[in-house]
Amino acid sequence: MAEKIRVGIIGAVSSYSLHYGQALSALPGVDFVGMAYLGREPKYIRDALNLPWLTKYPKTIEGYAETFNVPVFETAEELIERGKPDALCICTEDYLREKYAMVSLETGSHVFLPKPFARSREEAERVFGAANSRGLVATPDLPQRFRPIWATAMDVVLEGAIGRPISGHFSVAHHLTLGGWKSDTSMAAGPELEVGFYAFDAMRMLMQSEAVQVRGVGDNLDHRGIPYIDNGKALVT
Repeated sequence: MAEKIRVGIIGAVSSYSLHYGQALSALPGVDFVGMAYLGREPKYIRDALNLPWLTKYPKTIEGYAETFNVPVFETAEELIERGKPDALCICTEDYLREKYAMVSLETGSHVFLPKPFARSREEAERVFGAANSRGLVATPDLPQRFRPIWATAMDVVLEGAIGRPISGHFSVAHHLTLGGWKSDTSMAAGPELEVGFYAFDAMRMLMQSEAVQVRGVGDNLDHRGIPYIDNGKALVT
């Protein structure tokens, strides 16, 4: 029998902390070795996870440990030292993704990064460059590529059923997450990466090309007192 891959989670304040915890607990061939909550206060964690699609999940550290039957650690260093993970999922606030990806890579762990996996091209290049130089894998979550509607569309393109795409209109309707760290512009990457990520990755996949020019506009048309845009358009060449 092949040895199980040991996987841990860094961060307790993202939807992914819970979604990945559930997945890792059930995946065959995986040993979920624990989660590091980075010393976050109970109210901070509860506010960050106060989302309607997370109602079935625990909102406390104690509840997390019981639900997923894993140890919980205060720091990433404790998780790495005691859990001895082969790979780590970085589920922190957006602005800390690069920091903890680097911590993981420096200790020899592969890295999985949910979106938005970086706040800038420079951040992404540093993380993926560090992984390549160490012979490790750093991979982003690209969910659109695995959803049936997009996978079917890609099959149609690859089979040549519609010819080579030369233009396309991509639209994504998505919730605007408010409250907690998500409304803090110093912590969150913002809607361009939180939402635009989906359309841009689908575009790259189906057009089988990379963008050479992007022109975009955005504004807050429906919400008051919120520091983010809620409508955006971009023309991508």
